[in-house]
Amino acid sequence: MGSAATKPRPRYSSGSSSLELNVDRSGDTVYLSFAWPEPVAAAAFERAGYLWLVFDRADKAPLQQLTADVGILSAQQISDSRATILRLQVRNDRFPTLRRKGAIWLVSLSDRSGGTQTSVPAVSQPNAEGGARVFLPVSDTGNRLAVYDPEVGDELVVVPLLGDGVGVAVAQKFVQFELLASLQGLALRPISDDVRVKPMRNGVAVTADEGLFLAAPDTGRRSGTAQPYRASLKQPVMHFIAWQGGRNVNFAKRKRTLQRLVAKAPEAGRNVARLELLKFYIGHGLAAEAWGLTKLIEQDDPGAAQDPQYRAMRGVANLLLNRLDEAHEDLMHADLKLYPDVALWRGDLLTREGRPEEARKQFALGAGVLPVMPVRLRERILSQWAVAAVEAGDEPGFRQAQGELLALPQNHRIRTTLAYLNGHLASQAGDDEAALAAFDEAIVADYRPFRTRASFESIDAALRRGEITPEAAVEKFDALRFAWRGDGFELGVMDRIVELELLSKRYGPALNHLREAISYFPESPATKAMASRMNEVFVDLFLNGKADELSPVSALALYYEFQELTPLGSDGDVMIQRLADRLASIDLLGRAAKLLDHQVTYRLKGEKRSRIGARLAVIYLLDAKPEEALEALTRTRSPGAVPPALEAERRYLQARALADLGRADEALALLGKDDSGAAELLRADILWRDRRWADAAQTAQSVLGERWRTEGELSPREQTQVVQIAVSLYMSDNVGKLRELQSQYGEKMVDGPYAETFRLLTQRIDLSTTEFRERAGEIARTAELEAFMASYRDRVKSGGLSALN
Repeated sequence: MGSAATKPRPRYSSGSSSLELNVDRSGDTVYLSFAWPEPVAAAAFERAGYLWLVFDRADKAPLQQLTADVGILSAQQISDSRATILRLQVRNDRFPTLRRKGAIWLVSLSDRSGGTQTSVPAVSQPNAEGGARVFLPVSDTGNRLAVYDPEVGDELVVVPLLGDGVGVAVAQKFVQFELLASLQGLALRPISDDVRVKPMRNGVAVTADEGLFLAAPDTGRRSGTAQPYRASLKQPVMHFIAWQGGRNVNFAKRKRTLQRLVAKAPEAGRNVARLELLKFYIGHGLAAEAWGLTKLIEQDDPGAAQDPQYRAMRGVANLLLNRLDEAHEDLMHADLKLYPDVALWRGDLLTREGRPEEARKQFALGAGVLPVMPVRLRERILSQWAVAAVEAGDEPGFRQAQGELLALPQNHRIRTTLAYLNGHLASQAGDDEAALAAFDEAIVADYRPFRTRASFESIDAALRRGEITPEAAVEKFDALRFAWRGDGFELGVMDRIVELELLSKRYGPALNHLREAISYFPESPATKAMASRMNEVFVDLFLNGKADELSPVSALALYYEFQELTPLGSDGDVMIQRLADRLASIDLLGRAAKLLDHQVTYRLKGEKRSRIGARLAVIYLLDAKPEEALEALTRTRSPGAVPPALEAERRYLQARALADLGRADEALALLGKDDSGAAELLRADILWRDRRWADAAQTAQSVLGERWRTEGELSPREQTQVVQIAVSLYMSDNVGKLRELQSQYGEKMVDGPYAETFRLLTQRIDLSTTEFRERAGEIARTAELEAFMASYRDRVKSGGLSALN
């Protein structure tokens, strides 16, 4: 309506009554703002060239400001003790609309055709209790008002409505009354003196003393209506009470009779008899029997579903059997769109599908059929209507459905349902005491679908109040899953369990419950969100570091249990490498190797494969598995695809593997003339292991250089190299060099893990002593003196495998 509709600029104002009338103009549009102290119901309709405005509260309207200047040719208030009734003559080129905002009703007069937002259908009910009637399904009705039209000279019946934009788009003429087109509310012109208009909780009923005569209504168009609504719905297609055989039918006798007719019917006419039996089953709510019979009917007549009545019955049977997909296909079919009784079952279905807003519209569309349904089916529909209203946040709608349910014979189903829904509303309003009392009432009433929901809410409330621990709540919720299974409730319980388990850092159980939910409910829209959550939890654990809170073994077990969640691409590779780092850092070399082996076999190519292959070779060498190391290097070779530094490192690892396999000459040949520090260090180790003592001593001394001249303590690796030189010199009988070594490093080797070994080798040198030589040989066999692999071991422990290259 434009900014003027929301922020009117008053030109005139009245202070003489509680009703304030403001007039504003925006361009070619005039706005009449009727402001009341509180919201009131309203009706608006055009008749004989006049716009009628009827408000369900008596007051004096300041009409003097409504002049031709604002498009009003004349304005008159008709006296009434219960209502404010205005009759306005509007310029012919002005079209009105009426909208409510809070306690303000805003009439806009513009050159664009108006109309109603929501059109009320007129539902013919020839079989209603008390006689035939027309039912108008509306809510929030005002008083029934008798309004005299001085222009035409007859009396109208007007029912104002509080709901915004709810009226009748197309006028309809019945034998005994005429339903006028309206912008807002209901307006009827009785033709017969015995017509009665009765506002009810869920609508307005039009009856007659002797019953209405319901011929096909005559519809016409109101001038200015752009798209007239098909206001007259079709007659109900399902007649449950008649299909039962009447209200006092002998069930067993009637069933046997219909079954005998099917058995005796000739093959060509058997489906006719089956249809009568199908109606009987549907009328009594025997869904399984009805569904089975539809299969037999369709075997003989594959086109049976072309009949709307048959399709409706099949849809109801599927719905009662919780076959929601099949029920959706039938009940939402275009051929059933205008049947009010089918609308009720569509509302039931949409509520089950978690679409309460759409469900409420369907329930309202079919409300007029409810009184002619069997009590048990009426109870089911009203219960679902109440659920949809609560889930949509429509408390007035819930109260209306609750009133209808309370008018039925009471049982534990109704008591449980209403207690739970009242508790849910109280909980939403923040009234925990009232909510818990209602939930306790629902649990005692013991209708399982809502008893379980009430139990869930009670447990959740106890958790919020700190009365139970999250662990205890998870245990209670898990038991509750099995109290009512197979629908959205179980999925909701599992989702709450997962939430609590993640808060408690119980990642394994949380992932297991997510996996179960996805497996049990693959078609549920909520399952897609749970699958995404499952992936997010896995990424948080193994990519974002949450798994570091677990022991490495627990993290590995969790990874293997859910490794199908490992993402493709670099994120998945980083996950695997992080976990392998942790395992290798605590010497779980075999398990780290298994992770990297899978990575180089199935996930990586090119340089990345060569780099991880080198890390795998390091693990195998640290684990004394040179053959596996050599094989890993061979199958991850990518000539020309790796940088020189990585290629050199892979060559050193290959040389070390060859040396461990006793192929020292091949190893030394592979190193060639490489005189880098790493190559010299490795060469010294190879010569040491091959007992080429003189060459080992010379190479180790070249690696260490003149470290003895520099300040600072020796590192553990440097002390290892000094001892390695001492053993090599001793075993090669080079006493002079051994004494020189003692003089150079004696002071630097006083402390440290190898101080006593060095002292033993250098202070009392006696090459002729067998015991001394045996001791030196024993030292020579100690693998810890090999500096090349020691450097890798140190880096793995401090920075993980990722620190290697």
